[in-house]
Amino acid sequence: MSNKDKVDIANSHVIRKILKDISTQKYPVRVWQDIESTNKFTDGFIVGYKGNESKMIIKAKKGEKFFFDREKDTYFHSTYKDLIFKTRILNGDLYEMILAKPIVVKIDDLRVDVRKNFGLNTYQTVTLIMKEGQELKVNVMDVSENGMCILLAKRYFSLFSEHDVFVISKSTLPQIVGKQACVKNLGQVDKVLTTENVYRIGFEFIDATG
Repeated sequence: MSNKDKVDIANSHVIRKILKDISTQKYPVRVWQDIESTNKFTDGFIVGYKGNESKMIIKAKKGEKFFFDREKDTYFHSTYKDLIFKTRILNGDLYEMILAKPIVVKIDDLRVDVRKNFGLNTYQTVTLIMKEGQELKVNVMDVSENGMCILLAKRYFSLFSEHDVFVISKSTLPQIVGKQACVKNLGQVDKVLTTENVYRIGFEFIDATG
């Protein structure tokens, strides 16, 4: 259980998927609070995840109890991808705790978000439903299970702001049609790569459960 070569995952969609997998497959988790000494721990299982409330439920292993202070940071380790995360105790007793969903997790698997890159000369497109209901068709530079990056002309760049959410109505990539996409970052493509004024926008796919 070493932090060496671990990757910080802050994508809420990825974290949600990891917690659901741990809960569904009943992977054991080890819980402790004293960061200086991890020999004071309790083993248990994540038995439920409420994505719409950003909460998870952890149950103590048979014969064990949770003796933890709600005011202190609480640390968790799972054998699932050698996962480590920190979160807060919201409620609970000696046998079951309700926890806040972690904001960041550390994980070994670098391939958690495999991205397919189509490049600047991409032929893939996506049509977004804009704020006033009109549609805008743009090119897709890359895509993954959890997000995408689009390319667009300068005249359309002002239509997008960080945290804006758009619905994908059509695409040459059928697996992303109907998804909601939240703007995460915006910028201009390096002019070394293209002579045109081309802009890129990175999106994270989100869903209604949060």
